[in-house]
Amino acid sequence: MAVKVVIKPDRRYYQDREGVFRPIENLSITASTPAYPAVLHKTRRTMILADDRSHAVVALDRELVVSRNAQLSAVLIAYQEPTEATWKALERHMEAENLTAEIAREVKVKASVERKRKAAESR
Repeated sequence: MAVKVVIKPDRRYYQDREGVFRPIENLSITASTPAYPAVLHKTRRTMILADDRSHAVVALDRELVVSRNAQLSAVLIAYQEPTEATWKALERHMEAENLTAEIAREVKVKASVERKRKAAESR
């Protein structure tokens, strides 16, 4: 018997200087070294914000801190090391996102049922 394991990746967020959380669609941290001597390392950190319709690649400032919270299954990129209050605020933000997504799903299901009902009536 085959068992399929689905691993849900951590949700990723960027906290701007005003404290607003924005979802991240893609986060990339790459390192490069010259062939010889392998002393100088260059790190390139970029992200694509999920709420940006242009899907522009944004370079991360060197001062940004990348942190992970295992309990929330979330990665946070912020200008300061996150405090307990920051994680609580992110948790509230994530709950609000989940609630909004759930409401949107319910609306879609109701609209689908209504369309099917109208199609059945018109036959």
